[in-house]
Amino acid sequence: MGLSSTAMGLLPTPAQAGLASTVLLVIVRLVQGFSAGGEGGGSATFIAEAAPDRAKAFYGSFTPLGATGGFALAAMVAAVVTNLTTPAQMTEWGWRIPFLLAFPLTLFCYWARNRVDEIVAEDPGGEEHAPVVRVIRRQTGALMRATLISATTNGTAYIGLTYMSIHLIQRLGYPSGPVYWVTTGVVALAALAMPLGGLLGDRIGLIRLLTLGLAGFFLVTYPMMALMDQGLGVAALAFMVIMANTVALQVGAYTFLPQLFEPSLRYTGVALAWNLGVIAAGGTAPLIAVWLIERTGNVLSPAWFVMALAAIGALGLLGFHGAPHARSQGGTL
Repeated sequence: MGLSSTAMGLLPTPAQAGLASTVLLVIVRLVQGFSAGGEGGGSATFIAEAAPDRAKAFYGSFTPLGATGGFALAAMVAAVVTNLTTPAQMTEWGWRIPFLLAFPLTLFCYWARNRVDEIVAEDPGGEEHAPVVRVIRRQTGALMRATLISATTNGTAYIGLTYMSIHLIQRLGYPSGPVYWVTTGVVALAALAMPLGGLLGDRIGLIRLLTLGLAGFFLVTYPMMALMDQGLGVAALAFMVIMANTVALQVGAYTFLPQLFEPSLRYTGVALAWNLGVIAAGGTAPLIAVWLIERTGNVLSPAWFVMALAAIGALGLLGFHGAPHARSQGGTL
């Protein structure tokens, strides 16, 4: 993931390499995407298996802290580089700096990873190949449930992480500069609140934590978006209220999903379900939000999408009585 991100900053421009630059960009982006897709599920699985039973949600919260905090850090780095360069410099070489900064982070991550012991689960069935096929065949119900929860978690998160700044600028007419800093601040606060969500999850249980996030998105998204035309300060506060729900939902989902799958299929099951959810509702969330506004003429219609996702997530929890493959209940659920 780090090497492909670094390579992005080393790519030739179309003026230098013509069509080859586009081909290389697509290849590097695919490697980056595949790597990030595996990293999310791997991080959640590793922490779920290594964390003590009494604090699974707290330790699990550091995966969404990193994922959400990355959006805030990326926005901050982009803003700083833009302010330190002229438009011509940004076009010529400034755009490479954020990507090249991935290299020292990659070295640090490599150093850290080599000092962590992995847990390798034995497959009681003696099967060694096609783990995706085995997940589909042996744990269909868990995969479907996890995919619904992932779609809800990612769809609601991406509305805040990627669409809300578009909404404030293009739909409500706020200046882009202040909006970008508001978005950075709100997303950063949501990231920093993840460990608090983890502490709450360990106290009340993951099902209640997930239910709290789902109910919050369903009940507050529409009225909070309705308040956003009352000035940027009010819009920022309303944005924060909406994003508070993603804390509960992300912490709950990242900690809950690994407990749905048997140990030998856990990594594959979590990664597959998580990325199916991203494909279905995560990356498409801004597009769907814009499409709803264009079709209905109602600038608040993206809230309906969020509310529908909350209902879908509730289906994923419907009739759930306990994680069949949790190492220990330990009060977590």
